[in-house]
Amino acid sequence: MKRKHILSDGKKTIMWNGAECTHKALCLKGILEDMDIKENTIHSITSAQAGYLLHRIEICPSGALGNAESTE
Repeated sequence: MKRKHILSDGKKTIMWNGAECTHKALCLKGILEDMDIKENTIHSITSAQAGYLLHRIEICPSGALGNAESTE
């Protein structure tokens, strides 16, 4: 089941929409592996992971990965 995930390092918030992803979530490999994945759950990530994902947003061909508005 493909879901939306909100990832945040406390400074930056990134959203990944699995329903739009065309590359089998390769950008998230190793980031969400060990987490309890639930729909619309905020997952804590490190600043390094956030930096990596911000770069991936720029080159994401499907648009599944993007900046999220404030989630609070």
